[in-house]
Parts: sequence; C-alpha cells; structure tokens
Amino acid sequence: MNLTILIPAFLIATAVSAVLIPIIIKVSHRKGWYDSTDPRKIHDGDIPRLGGMGIFLGFLAGLFVLIFAGLKTCETYSCPPLFQFLVFVFAAGGIHITGLIDDFTDMRPRNKFIIQILAAVLATASGLRFYGLNLIFTNITIDIPVISWIITIVWIVGVCNAVNLIDGLDGLSSTVSIIATISFGIIAIATGSWLTAIIAFSLAGGILGFLFYNKPKAKIFMGDSGSLFLGFTLAIMPLIEISSRQPKALIFAITILLIPITDTLFAIARRVARKQAISSPDREHIHHTLLDLNFSNVKILFLVGSYALLLGALPFIVQKVDHIWAIGLLVVLWAFSFWLFYWLHKLVRTRSAK
Repeated sequence: MNLTILIPAFLIATAVSAVLIPIIIKVSHRKGWYDSTDPRKIHDGDIPRLGGMGIFLGFLAGLFVLIFAGLKTCETYSCPPLFQFLVFVFAAGGIHITGLIDDFTDMRPRNKFIIQILAAVLATASGLRFYGLNLIFTNITIDIPVISWIITIVWIVGVCNAVNLIDGLDGLSSTVSIIATISFGIIAIATGSWLTAIIAFSLAGGILGFLFYNKPKAKIFMGDSGSLFLGFTLAIMPLIEISSRQPKALIFAITILLIPITDTLFAIARRVARKQAISSPDREHIHHTLLDLNFSNVKILFLVGSYALLLGALPFIVQKVDHIWAIGLLVVLWAFSFWLFYWLHKLVRTRSAK
C-alpha cells in the first residue's frame, strides 16, 4: 500500500472540510438554517445542522486523488470494476442529498427508508456485497447469493440508521465514525485493498475537518445529510474489493460498528415492546443514558471513544492471530456490550424510581 496516495487524500479532505464548515456556519446563521429544538434533544440555542455538506465535499475532494493517481496505482494494485466505484459514489451522493432535503423539510421516515433500500439494492446489485459468511467457532464458510444479498441490504440500511441515531450529542457521532473509518482503513491497508483505504482516509479527513467545529460546545451539527452519508459509506467500506471476499468481513464490520449497532437494536426493542413505531424518537439512547447518570459531554466522548478504539483495534488483532477461537473473543465482546447497555439503562430506571 502506497502511503503517498493515502496521506494527500486525508490532508486534502481535512483541509476542504475545515475551510468549508465556517462558511456553512456563516451562511446558515444569515439564512436562519438551524436545527430544531425539542425536549428530546440536548442542545438549546441556534445551531446550524448542515455540517454534512462539509464532510461530503471534503470526502469528494479527497477522492480526487484517485483521478490523479488512479492509473499508476492500478498498475501496482488490483482495481475493482469502475462501475462499482461509480455506483458507490452515485448512491452515497443520493443518500447525502436525501439527508440534506430532510434537514430542510423533515421528510417522512418511510420515504427516507425507501430511498435507503433503493441505494442498498443498487450497491448490492453492482457486486458490493458480503460474498462469504463465516460460521462462528468454525472454519465453515457459506456463500448463498440470496442470503448474502439479504444480509448486505439489511446491513447497509441498518448502519445508515444506526449512525443517524447516535448523532445526538456534541462530537459523538463524528468521534465514533472517525474511529470506525480509520479502523476500516488500517484493515484495508493490511489486506491490500487500496481503494477501500483511500475511501476510508478521505472520509476520515472530511470528518476531522468537521470535528474541529463539532466538538463541545458544537458550533454546527452534521444533520441527516452527514449522519446518513456516514452510515452508508461506513457500511460500504467492508464490501469493497478484497475485504468483502473474506469470510470474517461481516464479523469484523459488526465489531467495529458495535456501539451504534447495539444502541439501535436496543431502540428497536424498546419501541416494539411499547408498541410504538420503530421510527418514533425517544430520549433513551446511550448518550441520553450517560447524561442521566451525570456524565458530562466530554466524559461521554472519552468513554465512548475509548470503547470504540478497543472495538476498532480487536478485528485487526484477531486477523493477525487467525484462529477460530479469536473470533469467539469478538462474540464474547458483543455479549458484553449488550449486557453493558442493558445494565446502564437499568441503572437509570432504578435511580429514577427512587
């Protein structure tokens, strides 16, 4: 893997995002484009919510490295079909625009969900899917196209919404996303997936430029244009090139994104149990829970970020060990994460009842 390609992609994306975000903030204040406030949300005051534009445009700027270095790189590394890459960029752009429209008009959840499914189907049809699925604690791999299609579509749509749901606290979604992105990038370098690595480091740069202004107290939020785009791109990264053909790709991807995935599964379980619509909002996500336990915004970022770092590092270590019982360690970590989320929610309910 040639780092002379990755470093410019990261730096260009960071610079473009960091330059654009102040402009977006200034225009948003002039136009009155602010995030709405309600009892469920934590912030008050007039905070713009169009930071996703800076992330997306920074990401695209980083990808321009592909145009200048693409031919030379393809002579050294295996290149995926151009069609797949174009489909990814088109679908990611569509998801970003959908989120941008929602930031201005509050689209119906059903309409957003339909667009996410269409983008997921388009990506899967282009060949971006999990090809081999490893059965945990065994060396058995299954590759049934119908099953892999279903799993891939559910994966893409699920991660889209998972990243969107944890975007409720200054710096939280961007911190979790940049750690996950770098984790995917490091694994891509290790496996020789140069395109995945460039996408990862371009995205990391776009997020970093935004994070300068999104850290507590945030001057801007990413909005749905950012969170849905981040979720879609994070879901696609393990599906590109060599990584998607590794039997453990799905297990590694789930581990890296375990925090938003677990938070989303708990949210779905809560709403089903209460006979509410799955899309109905509440104030019981992980960041709300930690706030109710009197953790500050900065402490929450440190705790969640540290756990995200652990989750991001383990797949790389397990890959190096390459033993079926090492995969079992990840599954144990999944179970621990579910227990931890359950215990934190129970602790809040117990304190509230006193």
